[in-house]
Amino acid sequence: MRTKSHLATALLAFIFTSCNQQELMPEPSPIGLTFNVSAEQMSRAGINAADPSPTRALMYVKDTTTGTVVTPAQESKLDNGLFQFSIELDRNHKYTVAFWADAGDYTFDQSSGLSSIRYADKTSQTQGIAYTTTLRNFTPTEAVRSVTLQHAVGKLVVRETGNLNTGDKVTVLFTRTNYSYSAVESKYIDDTSTTSINHTLTVDNATKTGDIITLYMLAPNTANEPVMIVNDFKISYQPVNESAHQKSISNVPFKANYRTLIAGNFMSLAKVDQIFSVGLDNGWNDLPTTGGDENKSENGTEQNPTPGINPEITLTNTQRLTEAMLNETVGSGNALKINGPMKDSDFGVLREWLSTGPGASKRLALDLGSASFTSMPDSAFCTDGLRIFEKPAVNPTTGLASIVLPTGLTAISAGAFLDCVNLHTVTIPSTVTTIEELAFYRSGITKLDAPSVTVVNGDACEECENLTTVVLGNITKIANGAFRKSQNITIMDLTRCTAMPTGNNAPFGNQANAPTNMTVYVATATIMEAFKNNPMWNVYGFNWVVGTPSL
Repeated sequence: MRTKSHLATALLAFIFTSCNQQELMPEPSPIGLTFNVSAEQMSRAGINAADPSPTRALMYVKDTTTGTVVTPAQESKLDNGLFQFSIELDRNHKYTVAFWADAGDYTFDQSSGLSSIRYADKTSQTQGIAYTTTLRNFTPTEAVRSVTLQHAVGKLVVRETGNLNTGDKVTVLFTRTNYSYSAVESKYIDDTSTTSINHTLTVDNATKTGDIITLYMLAPNTANEPVMIVNDFKISYQPVNESAHQKSISNVPFKANYRTLIAGNFMSLAKVDQIFSVGLDNGWNDLPTTGGDENKSENGTEQNPTPGINPEITLTNTQRLTEAMLNETVGSGNALKINGPMKDSDFGVLREWLSTGPGASKRLALDLGSASFTSMPDSAFCTDGLRIFEKPAVNPTTGLASIVLPTGLTAISAGAFLDCVNLHTVTIPSTVTTIEELAFYRSGITKLDAPSVTVVNGDACEECENLTTVVLGNITKIANGAFRKSQNITIMDLTRCTAMPTGNNAPFGNQANAPTNMTVYVATATIMEAFKNNPMWNVYGFNWVVGTPSL
């Protein structure tokens, strides 16, 4: 007996939803066999650019009972938010049903159909989005089935963490392997050819910050081909009317259904040896496929095996961080994102791993932006503790290069980054108002960007030899020695100050330990005179400017 069945895929006009939430179209009145197929576009981070919508969908159907291909690539155009297919299937047979959706950037042979999908133009710098899923051992029924399309491509996001100037140029250069894909076998195939990508963005008012470059490409995600590694990745930044500055990054991973994130302040390439965090993020669209036998291959093995690379650890109220988790997750990379509630014991494990453990030799870009904690333990990343003040470091923390702190944190604790000698970049959320004593003592930070901080306690940034720029909020207190022996500071932004900080403090110690070429920026002449006439400030001979610095 054969029944006429309708296979319908609905993309919901790509409504933006939170990750891991599956969106379905209202169930139509079933006529034969109906599929609702949805695809989620958004990443977890709110500043991510939305993915474009596909303009066509294709369906491959093979009768595995008889071995006959019913259709290699039946096409449907988007109509009223739906891709709709009609096909006659035998309810007593089993089928392999593969779906593919794209915007026309991929091609296939009419004979093999979705068995071999390739770039329509291998030389293109900007391939489009693509989605896929495959149902195996499928038996037609009258019931409505929900299917989730996952990304068939990897996504590259280049994110500016600061603000660029209009007319600046950012370029990514790397060599891409030209994979093809079989939606029928869920298999990526290296055709041995490569394409040199040289993609340039010229900054306008809409692309000064956030996600400034987004590219898609076929990249593997199977047990035999788990990931594509690029070793010649380069970022180039060219300010208006200046020469370009370039940064090379090795071991950059790309993986289907994952987002590779390159984040940094590109303007800093013209000034310092900028540290970039590079992470492979499966939060882009890592939705589960439908349950049942359809997720197994024809020989019964599971499809979509556990990914080989995952630089994220998600903690729960009962799951605590361990050294084994760090070793396994970070592997040979230098990036890690931690999600969920963090407790003092988790900081202890991180601290030991980065100072005296296997992570000491790394230069880790640590993203705690999705972690949950409102306070940090004292000496959060310092093994030697506060007792090491004015003594030689015994076990400096060498493995930490950059860190993103979560919104909700109110203070950077005492000695938090003491002797973190390779820590260059700290992203401080607007909820932080206090930097406690010795917080960055003898660390490697290059810029203290803390426009909401109102209190800087004693010796907080003492002996930070690489520190060149300090941005503070409406300061009420800068304690004794807060910036003592940080003699390379050239810019201190106090433009948010509305009054002279209270207390009789010498924030730079004596004149011999103060910066020798620092300019202090304030908002008004009245505030400037208050500082210049204060005995704790007028001994230093700083340059004073009423106005905003160019940072």
